[in-house]
Amino acid sequence: MNSSNSYKVIINYLSKLTLLIFCFNLSPADAFGEDVCWNQDLNIEHCLPLPENCLPGDESTACQIAMIKIQTNAWNAYINGTSSVHLEATYYLAMLLGFTQHESLIIAIYNQAVDSGDFVPYTRQGKELAVFNECFYAPELSEWCRYTTPPLNGLDRFAEETAGTLAHFPILNNPNMEPINGLKPDLSLTQEQTLNDWHKWAFDIKPKACVLGLNHSEFNMIFQDLCYVDENNPGPLPAKVYGVYIPYPIFESIEILIDSPVTQQILHQSAEHGTIYSDQLEQLLLAHDDLPFAKLGIYLHTLQDRISHHNCLDVTTYRSVISDRYREIFEIDFDSDGCSYALHYLWHAWEIGVNFDSLPEKNKTVEPALYETIATLQEYREHHHLPLINISSEQADEIVNFMLNIFKLTDAAERQEQWMIAMAEQYQLPPIPWYLIEE
Repeated sequence: MNSSNSYKVIINYLSKLTLLIFCFNLSPADAFGEDVCWNQDLNIEHCLPLPENCLPGDESTACQIAMIKIQTNAWNAYINGTSSVHLEATYYLAMLLGFTQHESLIIAIYNQAVDSGDFVPYTRQGKELAVFNECFYAPELSEWCRYTTPPLNGLDRFAEETAGTLAHFPILNNPNMEPINGLKPDLSLTQEQTLNDWHKWAFDIKPKACVLGLNHSEFNMIFQDLCYVDENNPGPLPAKVYGVYIPYPIFESIEILIDSPVTQQILHQSAEHGTIYSDQLEQLLLAHDDLPFAKLGIYLHTLQDRISHHNCLDVTTYRSVISDRYREIFEIDFDSDGCSYALHYLWHAWEIGVNFDSLPEKNKTVEPALYETIATLQEYREHHHLPLINISSEQADEIVNFMLNIFKLTDAAERQEQWMIAMAEQYQLPPIPWYLIEE
C-alpha cells in the first residue's frame, strides 16, 4: 500500500516524518482496528499486539515507534481481519436487543465493511466462502452470498476524494472548542453535526447522508433533504472540504489533504456499477429488505469510531474559509497530539487483549462503545415501532462486563472461540454461522 498514492502531500519539503511515512507506509489509524486476523498460512493471530516491553498506558516515544512498525507489518502479513467490536460484539448485542440472527449479521457485516472495504465470510480455517462480484449476478451460487457486502470504497479511510475518512473521523462543528465528552456522544449538541447526520440517515429521518453533515436545512427548510452541494448540480466551483493532518508531533509536521466536494456521501464507485450515493445503496444489495440493517451497521461503525477516536475528535473542528477564487472551503485541522498516527496505533492496541483497569479513563473506549451500541439498537427498535426487549441498566452492566472479559483475552483464536462458546452458554445465542463450518 503506497502512501504517495493514498494522499496528496501539499508541502514542498521533506521532513523526518515524511521519511517515516514512506518507510513505514503509514495510513490513518483504524478505530477499533482489526484484531482477529488470518495470516498467510491461514492461521488466526492477534494482529494488534502491544510492542514488547510496552505496558498498557505507556505512551513513550519508543513504544509509539515500535507500534508503527507492528501496524505497518500487519498490512502485508495478513490476508483478512475483523474487529471484535465492529463484528462480534455488534452481532451479539443486536441479537440480545431483539433483532433476528439474519438482521444481526447484516448489521455486523456492514459495520465491519466500513473498515475492511467489503465483507467476505471466512471460515475459522481461512477459507473464503463467497465473493460479492460473483454473487451479484448469481446469488444462488452460494448460501453465503447474502453475507457478502459490496465494496464500500467511498467510505474507505483512504478515500480522499469522497471524504471517506470522515466515516471514521466524524468531525465536530466546534469552532469555540467547547468541552465535549466523546466517550458518550450527545446527538442533541450542535457540535455533533456529522454524527447526527449519519444517525438521521440510518434511522430513515432523511434520505441522504451528507459530507460533514452539511445540508440546506440550515439555510432553507424547503431544501432540508438536499446536501450542501447537490451532486446533480454542483456548479462550476462546488464547496470543498480539505483535511490537514499533523500526524506525528515528535517530528516535524506534514500536511495531508482530503479533497472532496461537500455533497451527498458517496458509498461506492466503480466502472461496473458507477457512483452509488447514500440514497442508492439498495442498488447494490442482493436482498432489498437488508437495506435498513445495512444502513444501521454503517452508522454503528461511525458511532463506535467516534468514541474510539474521541481523543482526536473532541479537540478538532472545521472552519469555513473563502478561497481566492471565491470557492467556499471547509478546512479541517487535525493539529493536536490526540490525532497523532503513532498514538492512535498505540491506543487501539490498548482496546483489545489487555487489562483495561490499568488504562487512563480517556483510553477506556471499549466499554462506552458497547453501552452506546446497546442504546442505539434500543433507540432504533423504538423509533421503528419494533418489539422492544427492555434491558435494565443492571442487565446492561452485566452484558458489558461479560463481553469485556472476552475482549481482554490476548490470544485471537481463543478470543474468537470464546465469542462462540461463552455467548451460547451465557445467553443461548447462536454463533456467527460461517465460523461453524469445519473443513
